[in-house]
Amino acid sequence: MLEKIICPDCKEEFMHDGSGAGCVMMCTSCNKYFIISGEYLTDFVKTDKYHYNVYGQHPVQADGYILDFNFYFRAKWDFWDFTICTSHDYIDVASFLNPPEDKHGDFEYNDGEKIYKGYWLDSRYGNNTDASYMDLKTANKIIQKCILKFLNEKFKS
Repeated sequence: MLEKIICPDCKEEFMHDGSGAGCVMMCTSCNKYFIISGEYLTDFVKTDKYHYNVYGQHPVQADGYILDFNFYFRAKWDFWDFTICTSHDYIDVASFLNPPEDKHGDFEYNDGEKIYKGYWLDSRYGNNTDASYMDLKTANKIIQKCILKFLNEKFKS
């Protein structure tokens, strides 16, 4: 059964079969990204714009790619962070980068030998160790929002 989805910006209507529910889509009319309503939450998520795997407890983690950029998500203790490496093409870089400043968005980090560029988001989550035991459905929702924010900030039309 097909469902109707509406772009929140230009109100263009689209039909989908539910297989992309919960994923990020680009509107073909206004070129803005938005999340398709519904549930599509698994351990492995793949679309034409990104793919990733969510796994673990203490910490809950995810790694994958958005377009050609690798990213890493980690939830531990009472916070989560989401890092995209835009200057290097291997996933290990994204997993060890922590921007030195306490601001979201683009960053540049110099480790003394190399300069790394990327995009970073984080937030508090619950108390004590709540983030460490976050369920995968919640982790997926947070990751989808981070992907949406990155795409809309970096690839505006």
